[in-house]
Order: sequence, then C-alpha cells, then structure tokens
Amino acid sequence: MWLADGQHIIGCAELVCGRAEQSAAEATAIADVEPWARTIAHLDRAGRIGNTLKGLARVLERSGYVVVHDEETGEPALRQDRRAWNEEIRRRFAGQADPQALEGEDLGRTIRLRLQQERADASQAATDALPARLPLPALPGGWDAWQPTAMIFQPGPPRTWAELIAPLLLARWMAAPDPAARDDVIRWAAEHLGADEVHRAIGGDRSTIDRALEVA
Repeated sequence: MWLADGQHIIGCAELVCGRAEQSAAEATAIADVEPWARTIAHLDRAGRIGNTLKGLARVLERSGYVVVHDEETGEPALRQDRRAWNEEIRRRFAGQADPQALEGEDLGRTIRLRLQQERADASQAATDALPARLPLPALPGGWDAWQPTAMIFQPGPPRTWAELIAPLLLARWMAAPDPAARDDVIRWAAEHLGADEVHRAIGGDRSTIDRALEVA
C-alpha cells in the first residue's frame, strides 16, 4: 500500500492478510496514517526542494563550465561553455516566474531565493499540518518512509518519519495550551525518538523533561 503526494511516493505499508480481511486492513492502515499524512507530504516536499537547492549550488560552482564525457572512456570532464551552462541552469532549475532576461549567476541567485522561500513555506506548512489534538497520535504502525528525499545527499541510513518530524515539535510544544499538554509532547518525543533525543528536539530545562517522563 502506498502513500503518495501527487506523483511522489512518500510512504509504504505491507499488508499481509487474506482476501476477506483486505478491506478492513486497508481501512485500518489509512486511518493510522491519516493524522500525519499532510505533515509528511509537506516535509517530503521541503526535502525535494532542498535537494534541488543542492543541485543548483553544484552547477553554480562550475561558473561557466559544463560537464562532458569522453567519447572513448566515458569519463566526465569540465569544458568551458558559458552558453550551455546558462541553458543548463534555466532548463534544470528555472520556473515560469523566474525572469527570462537574467542569465548565469544573476539567474542562479534569483532561483535560489525563490527555492529557499518555497522550502521555508513547505516547512511551515508541515508545522501547521501537525495533528491538532493532544496528546499527539502515535505514528502509523506498519508504515515506512519511502526513500525520504530529504536525505538523498546525506550519509548514513534514511531517517525515520519521527526524526523528520522532530524539528517541528518545538513549535507544537510552545503552542500547547497548558503544562499538561506540553508534557504530552515531551512524552511523545521520548516514545518515538528516545529519551536522549527529547532535549535536542524540544530544548527546555532538563528537569522539566525528566519530570514529564517520570509522571508518565
């Protein structure tokens, strides 16, 4: 079973059941992921934009050079060709709203500013889409992140949804209406991230975190 945002697959769940139980299993899986689906979709979009920014930075670093491949060996090499470099920037990264008159570094800076704003908007949308109810619902059991695009260019194994959601928890903790609700956020973070990661995700006084976990 797949969770998708348009054409982008962002999660998957393997359902093992008989045909008679299939409809019920699918309904349960959908209900489990529904509270988090919009947040996960926005986070995935922010990650894809981040990857685009990294790709743009690498192209701009070449400053007038394009990558070509030796016809015999296939080995990549750089060749100075500013026109082709300009075309690569526009073809790979420019959107309809980006100025047609700009080229090279000027166009790259304009695109970078647009992408940075789009990534910030997607991250804010992910925060705004966090489940409103407290305590926060558990992350969907049986679901896995599907090749999280936010991590493509970073070493190590892909992060879990809990790790991707962790940076949003501070805003949720600050927006909690009372101390008991803030404690609920702390306990959710401890359950899904581990107690040692709560302070990193939320901050706050260590004694406050310890007290919330002791009350649980």
